[in-house]
Amino acid sequence: MSIVRISALKGAIHGVTPNGAFVHGAYDRDTLQGRTKAYREPDAAGGGHAPLNPGDPKPKGRELRERGFPRAKSNLTHMLTSQIRPAIKNLGDQPVTVMVHGFLFDPRDSVSDDPSDSNNPHSRHYHFIQGDLRDEIRHHTTSWPHGLGYTEGATEGEDGLVLAYGWHSKPGFATSLITKFQNFYARAYENAGQAAWNLLTALHVLNNELPEGKKIDLFCHSLGSRVVIRLLAYAAKHGRMDILDRIDRVI
Repeated sequence: MSIVRISALKGAIHGVTPNGAFVHGAYDRDTLQGRTKAYREPDAAGGGHAPLNPGDPKPKGRELRERGFPRAKSNLTHMLTSQIRPAIKNLGDQPVTVMVHGFLFDPRDSVSDDPSDSNNPHSRHYHFIQGDLRDEIRHHTTSWPHGLGYTEGATEGEDGLVLAYGWHSKPGFATSLITKFQNFYARAYENAGQAAWNLLTALHVLNNELPEGKKIDLFCHSLGSRVVIRLLAYAAKHGRMDILDRIDRVI
């Protein structure tokens, strides 16, 4: 299986290391790592990538950016296409899955050979380690790719493509109360809305790269369902029927 890893923080998607370690600093086009441009939902629905009126051309350039989506030459597009294109070289009829974790994960946490030692979703769930089942249940460290039937060996999509999405769902308890006047779950719930828009921008790029007719499955858990539900609502609100047409199963 081919896996593309990304993590979102404070409105921007970061390119991460091959094992999912977070990379601070500006995006580097050589390593495909670091912080890309922040994208947020526009104040008004503008039709997304669809024409505002029937018969109008699709928006591009500044108009596309003002609608909250990355342009073709943006760093986000560069980072994703540089990984997606080789990862789907031999995709064929194999599935495409987007994985979205839930509450109490921090993509900035260090990765570890022991999934129970990290709250980074790439280390805790988006891995290929198969341990003792009782330990996995106790520590919530089950491998999602293995559970979905994927294997680690293929790198060109021979048995499918997975987009592993990390987002910040573990805000500090004290800082949430002091700075936001919220409990930390309420703040994480709020973060899910921004995480949904960031994931939609990633699907904008993925949608442009996949073969015509190829469907995308969305696999989420717990508070990750908030991200997925908001993503679908944003896509509808902003006229992204092209992305909604791609969605098959939501699990």
